[in-house]
Amino acid sequence: MVKIKLKFSFVSCFSSRGLTLEFVRKYIEHARLLRPALTERACEIIGEEYSQLRSQNLEGTDVAKTQPITARSLETMIRLATAHAKARLSTKVDAKDAEFAIRLIEYAYFKKVR
Repeated sequence: MVKIKLKFSFVSCFSSRGLTLEFVRKYIEHARLLRPALTERACEIIGEEYSQLRSQNLEGTDVAKTQPITARSLETMIRLATAHAKARLSTKVDAKDAEFAIRLIEYAYFKKVR
C-alpha cells in the first residue's frame, strides 16, 4: 500500500509539470547509456581547483572544513562533473560541468555559496 502511494505521488509530481512517466523513463534510460568524456578544459579546471584545495589543506587555514582534501576528492569532482554532463545528455564533460562540480564540492566541504 505504501508503494502505491509513493508511486502515485511520483507520477502526479511529473504530470503536474507536463512530464509523462514514459518520458522520464526514456530520459533516464538514455542518460544511463552515456559515457561522457572529459574535455581538456574540464581537466584543467578540475586539476587547478584540486591543487588549490590541497594547498589550502596543507597550509592549515582558518577555513572550517568538513573533511580533508585527498585524492578521493579529485575523483569526486570528476564523478560529479560527469554526472552533470549525463543529466544534460551530453557526450562531453565541458567547463560548465566542471564548474558545477566545484561549486558542489565547495558547498559540501566549506558551506561556501557562490
